[in-house]
Amino acid sequence: MADRDRQTLATVWGEFSQTTGLHGVNKLANGNKLRCLFWLCSFLACAVYLTYVMIQELGNYYNYPTYTTLEMERYSEIEFPAVTICNLNSLSKSLVLNDSRVDNYYLSIGPQEISGLYNQFNWSDPFYEQNGFFRNRTVEDILLEHKGLYSSLLNSFMFDQTPYYDPEEYFSVELKPNGPCLTSNKTKIFKTSYIGSKYNFVMWLDVDRETSYFGQWLGEGVQ
Repeated sequence: MADRDRQTLATVWGEFSQTTGLHGVNKLANGNKLRCLFWLCSFLACAVYLTYVMIQELGNYYNYPTYTTLEMERYSEIEFPAVTICNLNSLSKSLVLNDSRVDNYYLSIGPQEISGLYNQFNWSDPFYEQNGFFRNRTVEDILLEHKGLYSSLLNSFMFDQTPYYDPEEYFSVELKPNGPCLTSNKTKIFKTSYIGSKYNFVMWLDVDRETSYFGQWLGEGVQ
């Protein structure tokens, strides 16, 4: 190759930038001054925004915690979750008035599928006022109509493989939509030292369906 055919890197770069326009940057000076100013401001704005974003991302990267402190504590026992037990039909047949008007009332507030089995009752009948249907009832009033929770439903239980015969010490009464229920961890909190399925909590329950009120229609069992 002759010496006159040799080209330096600077010459090649110059020809490249002039023929390709280097994305049009070198054409700005040759165009309209107002257009040149517009594109220059746009370029500077983009450059400033890009710089700002890069600084933000770098700050987030270096501020992100790279080390996490982990501490382990060992316990000989842990709290056992609270347990709530409900008798699905806790109304006692012997504690509810034997009257068709009372039957009609309980059928009317029962499940939707048995709503067609009752007649529309007359609230103006003095019977309802005389028997306390309009009275603000207390928990004690409600419990009078239901079967015993401690003596009837929950006789005894075993926790951590230890039998207990005094449910009142560990379970409290709570009113739920389907009647009064028993809930643990209200007064005394159960704590266990066993893991896995090792019979942590075993209960002996008596649904006592023979004394259930309307047991043949309403749900029976334990929830």
